[in-house]
Amino acid sequence: MGKRHYFEKVYHDDVLSMMVTFMRSICSLSCLSLVLLLAWSCSKKEPIPDNNLTLEQEQRIGYDINASLMEHLDQDPNKTPLERADYPNLYRYVNELVMAIQQAPHYQEVLYAQHTPVAAPRVLLLDAPSNTGAFIAPGGYIYVYNDLLKSIETEAQFVAILSHLMVCSAHRLDIEKLENKFSRKFLFDIALGGGVNSGTNPSIAATGTSLHAVLMELEEDPYDDDDIERVDEEVEHILCELDYDVRSYSSLHQRATTAPLKWLNQFPRDCSSSDYAMHLFNDLSNAAHCTGQMAVEGYSAFQMQLP
Repeated sequence: MGKRHYFEKVYHDDVLSMMVTFMRSICSLSCLSLVLLLAWSCSKKEPIPDNNLTLEQEQRIGYDINASLMEHLDQDPNKTPLERADYPNLYRYVNELVMAIQQAPHYQEVLYAQHTPVAAPRVLLLDAPSNTGAFIAPGGYIYVYNDLLKSIETEAQFVAILSHLMVCSAHRLDIEKLENKFSRKFLFDIALGGGVNSGTNPSIAATGTSLHAVLMELEEDPYDDDDIERVDEEVEHILCELDYDVRSYSSLHQRATTAPLKWLNQFPRDCSSSDYAMHLFNDLSNAAHCTGQMAVEGYSAFQMQLP
C-alpha cells in the first residue's frame, strides 16, 4: 500500500471514529435530558381533580340555579335582587375590589392549583330583611345580602369576605356541598339540561329535590374543617398582599360574638370567634406586619348608596 493510500485510510478511520464518538455523545446527552425531564415531571405536583365536571358544565349548573333563583325572587316579596342597571355605582365598587383580589399573588396560586380553568367571579347583591349572609353557587356565582354589607364597617372587612367567597368558589366547594348532599348524578343531570325544579331532571324527580333545598345547602350548610383551615390561611395571605389591616378583620370576628353574622355560620372553626379574632390581631398583624389600610371612607360612601 502506498503512503498516500495509507494516510487516506488513517484519515478516514480517524474521521469515522470522531463521528462515532460525537454520535455517542449526542445520544448520551439526549438520554440524560430525557431522564432529567422525566424526573422533573414526576417530582412536579400535579393538581388532583376535585370532581369530573368541566368548566362548561359547572357554568351550566350555575346558570340554571341562578335562573331558578331569579324566577323565585320575582315571586317573593321579601327577597329582591339589586339590579346592576339600578345600582351601577355599587357594582362598580364591588367589581373593582374583585379585580384587585384577582391580582393578588396568593389568589393566583389558588387558581394555578386547580385542575381546570376556574369560572370568573360574578357578584350579585340581594336584599332580604335581616339576612346577613353570603354564599356561592357553581359557575363563579357569588351572592351577598344587603344587610351583611350594612353590618360591616370597612373595606378591609369587605375584602376579607369577598376573598373568602372567591377562594371557596375557586376550590369548587359549592360543587362539593351539592355532591355530598345530593349526588354527582344530580349535578350531571343539571349540566345536561335537566335544570332545577324541572320535570325533565330525573334526579330531581326521583328525590323530590327543590330549588329551596339547593339554596339551603349552599347558603346554610357549613364547610368542612379542613376546607375552613385552608381557606382562612389563603385569605389571610391575600389581605396582607393587598395591604389591608387584618386588625379590622379581627374586629369583625370580635363583634360577631355579640352580633352574629349569618355568613360566619358556614365557617364553624375549632376556636371561638373571639380566639380567631385574637389570632388575627396578635399573630398575623405582628408576625406578617399586616397593618395596612382599613379604607373606612371609601366603604362608607359605598354603604350610603345601599337601599
